[in-house]
Amino acid sequence: MSRGPGRIERAIADAFKANPRRALGVEELARIAYPGLAEVEKRHRVAIIRAADSVARGMGWRRLGGGPGVPLAYRGPAAENPRPLALDLFCGAGGASMGLHRAGYDVIGVDLFPQPRYPFPFFQADALRPPFDLRRFSLIWASPPCQAHTALKTMHNAREHANLIPATRAMLRASGVPYVIENVVGAPLIHPIRLCGTMFGLGVDDADAELRRHRLFETSFPALPLKCRHGAADVLGVYGGHVRNRRRRTIGVYGEGCRDSRRKGDKGVPDFSIEQGRAAMDIDWMTTAELSQAIPPDYAEYLGIFARIMARN
Repeated sequence: MSRGPGRIERAIADAFKANPRRALGVEELARIAYPGLAEVEKRHRVAIIRAADSVARGMGWRRLGGGPGVPLAYRGPAAENPRPLALDLFCGAGGASMGLHRAGYDVIGVDLFPQPRYPFPFFQADALRPPFDLRRFSLIWASPPCQAHTALKTMHNAREHANLIPATRAMLRASGVPYVIENVVGAPLIHPIRLCGTMFGLGVDDADAELRRHRLFETSFPALPLKCRHGAADVLGVYGGHVRNRRRRTIGVYGEGCRDSRRKGDKGVPDFSIEQGRAAMDIDWMTTAELSQAIPPDYAEYLGIFARIMARN
């Protein structure tokens, strides 16, 4: 007598039903099927793949990838206009990826370091040697490390960091795929546009604080620049692992925790909490350290929409 589907199959079937237009990676399915799992091991992956293959056949899902060095994922029934596929290189915990997803892309992330909270199919690899044929993607997003270009590089104890932007640009141009390269103000990008949280109304309403988080974007396609809308509200900044309350209540998130970045004359202005930092960035799944390295999804959504418009034209 058949016992019917087991617990893992039921969990995967529920995930497929809830995400009919998404691509779900093996790592993501493992964390759904094994709640509270600290690390996805080989035995978990084997069990997930066996169960997902069975469920996918019955629900019309397709298996993607799975070749040498290519992450395995499952994609829901294709719509009349299936979602284009984007690649996020140096993806971190997925701020840009979430924006691309909101812009209508399925997203695969690549990073040299493990990203346990990355919300989409993820592959741990050297972003300058991605294990894919880049031509299969409709858009490639790249955020090479910014330490070589930040103001902190001038500190007496600063370490030297490689400038990976030229190598990244050369790889993306050779692919022939539309691309975006993101970095900090001061990075050697070509004709970049600048985006800021105030352009999208980001901040913390209950604290009357705005997010001034300037980033530069080099695009291979035209995109309209916007103007900052810095106002009289407090300013929230997100840097290096903590959330800082800057002069005039600018909220900022820095590296080690939540603390005040005000000047000496700003004594008595309270800090912002990490919850307020997450709200300002519109990111609710990251740790403080991950948040400090991220961009708000709104930035990538804005540019991803331009990329889709140019592809249709």
